[in-house]
Amino acid sequence: MEKQNLYYIYDSVWAGMYADFKPFYEETDPRMDPEDILEICRYAFRYYLRWNADAVRLRLTEDVLKQMKLYSLVRLYPFPEEVGESMRIPYLVGMLYPQFYRFNKEQAAEEIYAGLVERKLEKLPKGFFANTEEGRERAKICFRYMANNYKIFASREDTFRFFSTVDGRKYLAQCRLKYVSRFFGTDIDFVYESFSDLGMTAKEHEECVRCREKYKSKIYMEKYIRKIKKNRREERKAAQCPE
Repeated sequence: MEKQNLYYIYDSVWAGMYADFKPFYEETDPRMDPEDILEICRYAFRYYLRWNADAVRLRLTEDVLKQMKLYSLVRLYPFPEEVGESMRIPYLVGMLYPQFYRFNKEQAAEEIYAGLVERKLEKLPKGFFANTEEGRERAKICFRYMANNYKIFASREDTFRFFSTVDGRKYLAQCRLKYVSRFFGTDIDFVYESFSDLGMTAKEHEECVRCREKYKSKIYMEKYIRKIKKNRREERKAAQCPE
């Protein structure tokens, strides 16, 4: 949208001609373009508050957004799932003026995950571990964080070996990662995918593939043996039952 049209929209809301921004986007699209939202915010800060970029960085708060009638508009902005409520103002400032804040997606995901595991958060943001490309990427980041901070292994093979066992599966559950492993196939595929994102040499990658296949075979064999034993128990039980 043209800047002058965006400025007119804000002037109309600020003057009380409209209660909020809804009339300007509800008929065409339920969400205003993210860059248009940022441009309206820049205009409001620059024209009405006489704030330069540095003043916005130092003074912007949620209360300011509400006083400037921008709060409902900013709520429409597509913040990443990694950006919690406490991080939204710094993130918004970074989108408005990139020279002040560079968002680190991986670090943000690690901080949210650590808060969950350490019981500082009751639950993850909605969609954080969704079965999407972004959700699986967060899962891999969190697995690496777990392996580097909570359960440290001497080698990749030790990691694969541990997560091919019942104890490993229980540990994934304890660290709130068990249910996302199904997005990758098996727990071992989850381990492999998490490692494969790292900058490995060809030799290291070959080792990683070998470990995955070795321990996936072990898991499938365990499942096969359990199935055979179950069938045999059912056959014995059936044989003992009188006709």
